[in-house]
Amino acid sequence: MLKREIISTRQMAVLVLFFIVGDMFWFIPTVLASILDSDAWISSLLSMFTGLVVVWFIDKCRRLFPGLTLMEIYRTALGKWLGGLCSLFFLYLLFNAIGVQLRVVGDFVTTQMMPETPARVTVLMVTLIVVIALRAGLAVFVKSAEIFIMGVVLMFIMFIVMLLPEATLSNLLPVFHHKAVDYGKGVLYSTSFPFFQMVTLFMFFPSMKQTDGWTRDFMLASLVASFSLFLIVMMSLLVLGDYMTEHQIYAAYAMAKRISIGRFIERVEALLVISYIVSTYVKMTINAFAFIYGLSQFLGLREQRAMIFPFGLLIFGLAYAIAPSMPFINGLATIWPFWDLTNILLLVLAAVIMVVFKKGETRNT
Repeated sequence: MLKREIISTRQMAVLVLFFIVGDMFWFIPTVLASILDSDAWISSLLSMFTGLVVVWFIDKCRRLFPGLTLMEIYRTALGKWLGGLCSLFFLYLLFNAIGVQLRVVGDFVTTQMMPETPARVTVLMVTLIVVIALRAGLAVFVKSAEIFIMGVVLMFIMFIVMLLPEATLSNLLPVFHHKAVDYGKGVLYSTSFPFFQMVTLFMFFPSMKQTDGWTRDFMLASLVASFSLFLIVMMSLLVLGDYMTEHQIYAAYAMAKRISIGRFIERVEALLVISYIVSTYVKMTINAFAFIYGLSQFLGLREQRAMIFPFGLLIFGLAYAIAPSMPFINGLATIWPFWDLTNILLLVLAAVIMVVFKKGETRNT
């Protein structure tokens, strides 16, 4: 058995905040504006409630499978072979997500901030930090995330407040000028990207101290994170307008460059970039811990530290092998929600249905 490091519910709530926000700031305004232009804020607002439904489902599953990771849930519900196949597929999804997040950070720094610095240097630095966090352990990483969250929240609030003078309400017009299917598509996208991948947190629930108030804290942390995404989408439309939001790869960064207060407070986009990279790094490391824990369970290992350095080498190479360019990755945004829905959330739902069916058969006999 792997030794589990214990974390508190407050620390778990911090991980939930980072996991939902994570890398969403990079592209969620652009994706929604490409579907609903000036109405993108509506789908983001509605996703706050649909996201809570997903969170409720995940918490319900946690109580249905107490003390089990996602790998153990699959094996318990679907059997050794089918459960093992689903577990292996889950690890494949995690591995790809880490590679994409690394690539996003590397390409952003190279194209927007330091064009003379090779992207591989940035990717290598982030990879080393992820490896260091994995070797330090979950407890140390979560404590550092508690420190990071204060700085990220402070910079986010400053960012929103300083952008208010640049906001133009007329950018939200016209309102409700799309078909219902377009709003449904927007809600699907704004729900799937932040929330569907939250099944990864099943790998950490057994390490959390169980308290009666966790469901409330889980819902509250999710609501705060989704509200921050709504604010980013809203401010992107108010400041940039729907056309610029749709055609800017990094809409939030473009907004930050417009901040100028009395010709004294300027060029604050670097602070925003720091907070975005930190939130992406934390989400990436959460996925990395889940992958290492999951692979250790799948292989039946007692110790996972020996896999950390080879894992770092693999994700460094994957960041370049996964896609030829950033426009290619951005193009995947149109199909990624359906990928997450069918390959992540529905697999957990299938496991739940199987367990309920087995319990029903046991009662009948």
